[in-house]
Amino acid sequence: MKPSLVAGRYARALQMIAQESGAEEKVLAELRMVEKALSCLGEEGTALTAPGLSTDEKEIALLSGLDKASLSPETKGLMAILVRKNRLNTISQILHAYQAVLDQKNNLIRGSVESASDLSPEERQEIE
Repeated sequence: MKPSLVAGRYARALQMIAQESGAEEKVLAELRMVEKALSCLGEEGTALTAPGLSTDEKEIALLSGLDKASLSPETKGLMAILVRKNRLNTISQILHAYQAVLDQKNNLIRGSVESASDLSPEERQEIE
């Protein structure tokens, strides 16, 4: 999935903020958790994007649920902004864009390996 331009902007801004507090990897883990949690909600999650609720009600509902997860201020702030701007449905794209920003910063290139036979632990280690 190629992240949208908007998702890239959110991701770069989030990375800059997370870098200041030294929480880049923590924010990445939290984004993965939030994205997974929102995707698991199904119809309950669509209430957070439904037009019947006010933005304040959506923000309160989301953040009260996220408080239990003890997220970093950076992740909570992003989620609040996404609710206010009706962009909660872009969380997956933002996650992928954020991962790409961190990978670029760390000079990391991701790839995949396909093999006709199982690789030994030594072979896997050598590739990684």
